[in-house]
Amino acid sequence: MLSRFRAARSRAILGLLLSVVAFAAYALTFPALTGRVVDEAGILDPADSLYIYRNTGEAEAGGAELSLQARFGDGVMGYANYSYQRAMDEATGAVLTNSPTHLVKAGVAAPLARWVGGALEGRGESGRVTVYGTRTGAYAIGSMYVWFSPLGGTANEGSIQISLRVNNLFNATYATPGGPEHLQPSIQQDRRNVSAELRYRF
Repeated sequence: MLSRFRAARSRAILGLLLSVVAFAAYALTFPALTGRVVDEAGILDPADSLYIYRNTGEAEAGGAELSLQARFGDGVMGYANYSYQRAMDEATGAVLTNSPTHLVKAGVAAPLARWVGGALEGRGESGRVTVYGTRTGAYAIGSMYVWFSPLGGTANEGSIQISLRVNNLFNATYATPGGPEHLQPSIQQDRRNVSAELRYRF
């Protein structure tokens, strides 16, 4: 009976170790970021009416980033990233232009069969201050990617591969700040768009 107990205990320990190994595929990082950078500004050169960039002061920046990655069986994987940053002009205390405070990105990819697979990705950010003192709105957009090999084989093996990508999947309206050379404070970004690709391996 003692030998059976020891065998059962060994199997339990082995099962626990395998579980630990299985979850070891998860990676969690949380680096803290801080530092001082040189602030640049676009200045109109009166000689030729072109914008030039000059160092105008110093900026203090700090933040943190959280990253999670996971790999499951059968080629399924996922990830998520979140970052927080705060960058300010040391002289005025104003938030720097084109510098979002919050950024988030997440995605999952999986083979649906040996010859077809796909991925979904989403990202979002808080608003940014423009060079004109206005602020863009926060936004979240998604994208989808699908590939398949009509002659068989995986993504790394098939001689012919066709892929389809849909950007801005939900047709969101959003804009990002322009530069001092632009008349408008923010620039409208593309709505939903689709791209296709054909690859031949020989």
